[in-house]
Amino acid sequence: MASCLRIQPETGTLPNFDCVVRFYSDWAETYDSEFQSLDYVAPDKACEALERHLPNKAAKIMDVGCGTGWVGKALKGRGYTNIDGLDISAAMLSRAEDRAVYNQLWLLDVLDHRIQPKEAYDAVVSVGLFIQGHASPLGIKNMLRMLKPGGIACITIHQDIFESNGYSEALRQLVGDGLCAIVEEKQEAFIMKPDIHLRIVTLRKS
Repeated sequence: MASCLRIQPETGTLPNFDCVVRFYSDWAETYDSEFQSLDYVAPDKACEALERHLPNKAAKIMDVGCGTGWVGKALKGRGYTNIDGLDISAAMLSRAEDRAVYNQLWLLDVLDHRIQPKEAYDAVVSVGLFIQGHASPLGIKNMLRMLKPGGIACITIHQDIFESNGYSEALRQLVGDGLCAIVEEKQEAFIMKPDIHLRIVTLRKS
């Protein structure tokens, strides 16, 4: 069973932080059944991309914005065995713990860089975090802080806000500053019903 590290996120890192926490706490009970009915394929697509660049199945992986554990389940299904997760919702983390795929679960906000594990992971994965009203582009930089040098970050960003909300520019800046390189970038489905797309970006930390 995973150990849950109940660390209080920094209040105010998102303008609607408290609202988002309440929203996911209320949604936790029905989240899985609702997404299953929509043919939620994004976790599998992201883990497929990660696997192309991370052959070591014992690599230490952080699932950022893990929710109820869809990505953790997909990683385990591909043979990865050393997985942690973090999320801002204790109710979501409780559901993730029930999947028995995580070693540790962290209650924290990815936008608060002060309390994250530094250079501790071989890879970080994030699915569904970079969408409208959720984590800003700062979250990408903070995810890189979690990685060991040479580590892999595989993130999804909703296609309709990739340019308009500053994610594309943030990635260009991170690459320009020499913090990482983009090793793969492609458009994939997020859910199939309706057909909604996202951008999967895979980075290697310098």
